[in-house]
Amino acid sequence: MDAPWNYDENGQPLDEDTRRRWQERKEYVEKVASVEASKQIDNMLSTTLNNHDVQNLAYAVRVYLDPGKLGFYDKVLETFESKHVR
Repeated sequence: MDAPWNYDENGQPLDEDTRRRWQERKEYVEKVASVEASKQIDNMLSTTLNNHDVQNLAYAVRVYLDPGKLGFYDKVLETFESKHVR
């Protein structure tokens, strides 16, 4: 959901804070998946947390509501249109 020039040729963020946040999210998803496995429950939460399309949609909803600017965030829906519209 960010400008392409903020990422390297491998899709990794150039900004150190963003790289750190991505690493923290990855570790969190791994911890959630570990708990799901140890409790023998489904992996719906870790799968959802690890889905970049879903996370982009959640972010778009948040920034739309606060500060209330639509901007280009409607593009996040294009991913879901191609997968779910028949």
